[in-house]
Amino acid sequence: MRQFKIIIISIAVVIIAVIGFFVVREIVSNNLPHTINKLNATLTSNKSSDVEEVVLHNGGMTLTFNKRDETVINDEGQQGTQRVWYIVGEEDVFLNQNVMETLVIMISNLKAKDVIDANPADISKYGFTNESTYVSGTTINGDEFTLTLGDLLVDRDGYYIMVDGDEVIYSVSLYTANSMLVTRGQLLDLGIFPGTLTDVSSFTLIKDGEQMYNLIPDATYLWMVTEPIVFRGYPDKADAMITNTFELMVKEYVDATPDDLSIYGLATPKYELIIVTNGKEVTLLIGSENIRDFTYYAMIKGNEEVFTIDSVSLNFLDTPLVDILWPSPYLPRLELIETIDIFVAGREMLYEKQLVEVTTSEGKKVEIADYSFNGVSINNIDQTATTFGQFYFKVIISPIITDVVITAEIKGEPYADITFNFVDGYSDNIKYYITEYDSTKLYVVKNDEYMGLVTEVAFLDEFNGLAKITDLIISGQIQRDLGLIAPDEESDDD
Repeated sequence: MRQFKIIIISIAVVIIAVIGFFVVREIVSNNLPHTINKLNATLTSNKSSDVEEVVLHNGGMTLTFNKRDETVINDEGQQGTQRVWYIVGEEDVFLNQNVMETLVIMISNLKAKDVIDANPADISKYGFTNESTYVSGTTINGDEFTLTLGDLLVDRDGYYIMVDGDEVIYSVSLYTANSMLVTRGQLLDLGIFPGTLTDVSSFTLIKDGEQMYNLIPDATYLWMVTEPIVFRGYPDKADAMITNTFELMVKEYVDATPDDLSIYGLATPKYELIIVTNGKEVTLLIGSENIRDFTYYAMIKGNEEVFTIDSVSLNFLDTPLVDILWPSPYLPRLELIETIDIFVAGREMLYEKQLVEVTTSEGKKVEIADYSFNGVSINNIDQTATTFGQFYFKVIISPIITDVVITAEIKGEPYADITFNFVDGYSDNIKYYITEYDSTKLYVVKNDEYMGLVTEVAFLDEFNGLAKITDLIISGQIQRDLGLIAPDEESDDD
């Protein structure tokens, strides 16, 4: 009997639950917007290429977009024009053309997902107010249309939408609605500098108000540093640094109308990057670091909108000047050299090269270089087909730039004085002076003008440098080591 009562009670609970479900469903159905039918109604029918003006109202901000012709250069270097979108009143701001085109395509030829309410008594219950997001379009023929978004659908699978001139409430997919809910920040181009590496006519880096360096393209050396010294650039390093600059991207737009730039460290920027491409100068100002998300605040000079850039992408900004200079302070071509007058650490050497005619084992007459040192001919060739004359020349030009010192007090006698005499009669003189701040370092002076460059004594000293090799020649040790004279023979200079 007890079991029977339990069964009866359980059945009653189930029946009540079922009745309750249908009652609740009916109540909800009577109080929520519902679909009348599904028919993919056409809301707009235009060619996206015909749309010439778009007005977007979203988040309390209204933006007007028009099209203009811009000059572009394709991968083959050919110049042409293309129609691009821009913000009216913000002509210098670059838009993400792909995002903008997606918006235009969506609104130009739009079909509804569902017809929700053909005769709405109160459109506000669908989320339509004076502050609703809307997008208007105008075609080249003067046709106008406006689409307004309401609330998210109950099933969260789209949005309510209305088209101007039609009282029917429709729905559109989330994808379509999201393209209309695009923000100003999402429409802006995340790229910062226009152009490419080959478009650059000038690149300048300023740090803490001091110019670090300026680079310009050069027909001979590819890049020349013009400030703070004038010297040949290192193409690989310069290319990498400028390419990194073009790859900088906006991480997030944070303040379109900043009241106080000092909040972002932009009243007195830490860095300034100035690039001139195709005659147009763009200056990127970089302020303080936001350590919470590892970004720097930045803005384009002339446009006070503040955005952030990922900190890691800015590491190249601390590249020292010495790293973008050609490593050697002087690098002549050996084939153009006739003689070199060398004075180094008290040693003197006359290096001479002349072409002589010899007959090969096949009977052919060819010209080869004959090298002599203080009149002693040394022409041994090692296993790498390098003559001793070539080796010694490499030692002469072996000093590497290790520092840049803009101004220096040159005094005393030079540690080394080397004059390169060319076959065309031209000469270059390179002198090295011990620095006043470190006796292991040398200032470099070319043709009596200080170059702003510093190298190491070790490249030229009597322990492992040029003076050491010169000693070995003067003593005859090189000749003995090369088997050019017998071990017990004395050099003429001994």
